[in-house]
Amino acid sequence: MRRAPLLLILAAVSAVAHVVGVLVAAPLWRGAEVLSLALLLGYAVAAGLPAPRWAVPVALVPLIVDAVRTMPAEPGAGGFGWVVYGSGDSAFHRTAGFDAAFAGSWATLAAVAVLLVAFRGRGRSPRAWRSAPGPR
Repeated sequence: MRRAPLLLILAAVSAVAHVVGVLVAAPLWRGAEVLSLALLLGYAVAAGLPAPRWAVPVALVPLIVDAVRTMPAEPGAGGFGWVVYGSGDSAFHRTAGFDAAFAGSWATLAAVAVLLVAFRGRGRSPRAWRSAPGPR
């Protein structure tokens, strides 16, 4: 059996384990997200990378870094509990929503930016665009 399909199946199983853990608020395995992304990186390399061979691995790196950074704490580590916001400082922060949204999506934005830079304009020929028949 080739390695590429096996890596993709294992990545999907790890991703499902991570999603189930998030949905029930009890991680089945703390490293499931990291393993899933690492297996996707292995699959990308084993299956053959597209034309700019650096794009897919570089796009997966911020996702893996974010997955390691946001890995859930050990169950007995005391990292769980209620947090009440607004009890101390009642000042209004204009950028709080932007900061929270960016903190949660910086890795995805970086991955998409890398892929957009690497694959911009692929498949489009400027000559074909100019010579396309259109309404006259």
